Amino acid sequence: MSRPILIVFLLVLVGGTVRSQEPGADLGDRVRKLFIDKCAECHGPRLRRAKGRFGYVDDLEKVVKSYVKKGDPRESELWWYLTGEPELMPPEKKGGPLSTDELAVVWWWIAAGAPTSSTPPAVKTAPASKPLVGPFHVVLVHFPIALVLAALLAEVLYLVSGSAGLRTAAALCLGLGAASGVLAGYSGWVLAEACTEAEVADHRWTGVATVCLTVLAWGCLAASRRGKQRWATLLYRLLLLAAAILVGISGHLGGVIVHGADHLPL
Repeated sequence: MSRPILIVFLLVLVGGTVRSQEPGADLGDRVRKLFIDKCAECHGPRLRRAKGRFGYVDDLEKVVKSYVKKGDPRESELWWYLTGEPELMPPEKKGGPLSTDELAVVWWWIAAGAPTSSTPPAVKTAPASKPLVGPFHVVLVHFPIALVLAALLAEVLYLVSGSAGLRTAAALCLGLGAASGVLAGYSGWVLAEACTEAEVADHRWTGVATVCLTVLAWGCLAASRRGKQRWATLLYRLLLLAAAILVGISGHLGGVIVHGADHLPL
């Protein structure tokens, strides 16, 4: 028995349960939430280049217009993307395919005429208590980027020349870089609440790692200057180098979010 036919048979068994749950619940809202949870990683509205040029998974009206024949799931292109072989959507590596219960919701939604709801998409927004913090992220990030790189340059020049002034400059830049990095990281975390995890995950966690490495490097530098511990000096330099590399990577990933993956003409 082919998968689509088997699924239709199973839907007969679970369909009554799906239709009887929460009599006042709107099928459109349930389907929209399902699509956002399961499909937004590849087809979300915030993606620069959505797969298959399908980037409006949260807009049921567009989905219905493009992929649904109202009242007839088996004649709907959407249904065959979700159940047909050889490639099921969403793919297994993206958390798919949909379970039988989830497919039942989609089936009965189409069978009911694919109603859409006036309820807006469930998009996260920044907390109302911190409305002014997030937007400053794009300004604040320039400080840790410049200061951490300046600290690394000053430390390299100190190793070459032995000038005590350069070591002081490295310490000052690193301290300010760590402080501004914490502020930039916090504002970025708040700003990311308005985005999906798939959009910001790489930038978010490289940014967090950069802040942690910068603070640790500054702590090791302070320890080496107080006790003149060689291990602390070596660890400080390694952490500073790692932080400088990561701050560049994180900055690039942030640029990809804002300007798109092709913003650098390489």
